[in-house]
Amino acid sequence: MGFSIITWRELDRLLESGKPVEVIDLRAPEYYERERILGSRSLPFEELEDRLEEVPRDRPDVFYCDWGSKSMLVCRNLSRMGYICASLASGFRNYRGKFIDRTPR
Repeated sequence: MGFSIITWRELDRLLESGKPVEVIDLRAPEYYERERILGSRSLPFEELEDRLEEVPRDRPDVFYCDWGSKSMLVCRNLSRMGYICASLASGFRNYRGKFIDRTPR
């Protein structure tokens, strides 16, 4: 079992499709509070192991971090545990899609 690496265009198409998907931001909370992908939720990388029960198993999970390396590591480990997941290629810093949310949290 493996995981996918998806581009920001693929993520936008997935979000537009209305299919159930969980988008999880692995960055530090202060970055999430400033800007994020619309509809995503914060689950900082450093807390993931202790909060793993919050990651849904009933639908695909898309993870992102700043540059993509932490999200790929998370997806590699979770896919080995049976999760269906994808990592956003090149991370949030290279996201050019239309789902940027800069509403203050």
